[in-house]
Amino acid sequence: MALRILIVEDEDIKFERINAFLNEEESNAWRCIRATDYSSASRLIETERFDLVILDFFIPAFSGGKVDAGNASALLNIIENDGCYCPTHVVGLSQYEQDELPNETDRFGYLQTIRFSYSDEYWKKKLYNICKFLEKVSKSSYAHRHFSFDYDVLIVTAREENEYNPIVGALHWSGGGHNHLQHGAPYKGCVGDIVLPSGQDVRAAVVCVGEVGLSAAASVVASAISLLRPKHVVMLGMCAGLRRTIGSSLVGLGDVIISSECELWDGLRYTDSDDGTVSEPKSPMRFGDENIVTAARGLLEGSERVVKDGLRDHYRTCSHLKGLGTLSSEVTESAEVRIGLNVSGSSLVASNLKQKEIIDRIPRAISLEMEIYAVYRAVFATVGNKPTVIAVKGVTDLADKEKGKALQASASVGSLKIWLKIFDRYLEVTRRIS
Repeated sequence: MALRILIVEDEDIKFERINAFLNEEESNAWRCIRATDYSSASRLIETERFDLVILDFFIPAFSGGKVDAGNASALLNIIENDGCYCPTHVVGLSQYEQDELPNETDRFGYLQTIRFSYSDEYWKKKLYNICKFLEKVSKSSYAHRHFSFDYDVLIVTAREENEYNPIVGALHWSGGGHNHLQHGAPYKGCVGDIVLPSGQDVRAAVVCVGEVGLSAAASVVASAISLLRPKHVVMLGMCAGLRRTIGSSLVGLGDVIISSECELWDGLRYTDSDDGTVSEPKSPMRFGDENIVTAARGLLEGSERVVKDGLRDHYRTCSHLKGLGTLSSEVTESAEVRIGLNVSGSSLVASNLKQKEIIDRIPRAISLEMEIYAVYRAVFATVGNKPTVIAVKGVTDLADKEKGKALQASASVGSLKIWLKIFDRYLEVTRRIS
C-alpha cells in the first residue's frame, strides 16, 4: 500500500535530496508531497491524512518569510491537539545536533529526530527503516479495517418520518440510550446498544437513506458499511404487497415480507423484434443471507402461530390504524409473515396495470419496493469480510393508488418486531453450532 509522506522543508537542495532518496527506494509505494512553510503545511494536515510527516525545525510562516523554530512548534501543536488528520508518525529531520535543536521540541514525546547530513548517509538508513515499518502498520490497519467488525448490526431505513423515526423509537436501547452518528456522514443515523427479546445486548447503528430509490440506497449503505463495519445488515420499513395467493391466503395489508431473494422489476433490456419490442431480464438475482433465511423459516415452522399472533397484537395497539377504516380489521385479524421474492425498482408503482405486468413477468414475486436490491448489491460489493444481509418489510399498500399512510409507521415497527425474533433465533443457532 502506498505511504503518503509530507515533507515540510523550505530549502530546495535538502528537499531534493530527501525526495530523490525516497523515490529511488520505493518509487511506486511512497508518495511524497512538499510544503515549504507553516501555512501550506497546516492546510495540508488539516485536510489530508499522511502516514509520515518529515519536518524541518526551522521553517517560515509563509512562503518567502523568515525561518523560525516557533513555526515548526506551532505545526506540532496542531498535530498534538487533534486539529488535523493525525499522521501515524512524525520525524524531525535536521542538520543540527540534538543539543542545538529548539528546546520547545523536547516536549513532543511522539517526535523522533534524525540528524540530516549531505556527507553522511546514516539518516537514509534510519528514514528507510521507519518507512518500511510504517508500511507494515498501514497493511495491518487495512487488514483490521476490512477483515474485522465494529458493530454487530446495521439497520437501514429509507424514509425518516415513517420508517427511521418509529423504528428508532421502538428499539429497546440499553443504558444511556442512543447517540447521533458521527463520522461526518451526510445522512441521519444513531448508534448504541440495543436489547434483543432474549435479553442479549448488541451494538447497533441505525441509518436513514433520506430519499427513495436504488442509487440513494446503494450509496448510503456502501458508505455506512465502510464507516461502521457491521457484522450484519438488515433493511427494515415498508413495501407494497403484490396481490397474489400464497398458500391459502392473499398477500394483504399489514403482512410482513422477509425477502429471501430480490430482483429488479425495471432492470430490463429492451430489443426490437419483427413483431414488436421484447424485454429481457438484465440484472442478476440477489439473495438474502442463507443462514438468516433458514433461521426465519425455522422460526415460522416452529412458532408460526406465536409469531403471527405477536404481529397482530402489535397492530391492535396502534390506535392510528383507525385511519384505514374497515380495512383495519383486515390488518389486526389477518396479517401474515411471509418469505419470498421481492422486486425492486426506482419507480413508485401505484397502478393495477403495472402491478399485473410485474406479476406476469415475475410470477414468484410477492412484494415490491424501491431499495432492497441496492442494499443486497452494496453488501455484495463490500471489500473484505462481508456482513450478512436480509430485508424485512411491512406491507402498507397493494401497489395501487390507495397508499396506506395510516399503516406506514406501524408496519415499519412490525417489520422490526419480526426481524428481532429472526435475529435472536439466528444468534441462538449460531451459538449452538459453534
